[in-house]
Amino acid sequence: MRRYLLSTILFLAAACLLVTGCGLKNNSLTNSGLPSEKKVDTSRAEQKYENDLKTILQPYWQSQQPVGIKDQILALKVPAKYSNLHLNLVIAFELLEQGKAKSDQTKINSGNHKLNKLVSEYSWLK
Repeated sequence: MRRYLLSTILFLAAACLLVTGCGLKNNSLTNSGLPSEKKVDTSRAEQKYENDLKTILQPYWQSQQPVGIKDQILALKVPAKYSNLHLNLVIAFELLEQGKAKSDQTKINSGNHKLNKLVSEYSWLK
């Protein structure tokens, strides 16, 4: 019985590999597992996000005025690769806006610290 069960499992596994490939091989996919067109689109979306974000942040780097920056960041379409960056930028600018509005230096310092940490991780932000 045990040998029969093992033989059946091996037969089914071999049949699966021969007939469907069981997802192990697909000529229309790249090495990353993404269709090549999707990989190019993802790359373009990431580049667009980087460029748009740099444009949005440029006035802030010059004036250190956070008003309106967060809303512009929220309007961007975010590639999955940058979801954490995006969330942390929104939080940083929310802290900066609140700190400026309420003259709360603790929030301003917290926002600046978060922003500086992001710039050290993503040098292209500046």
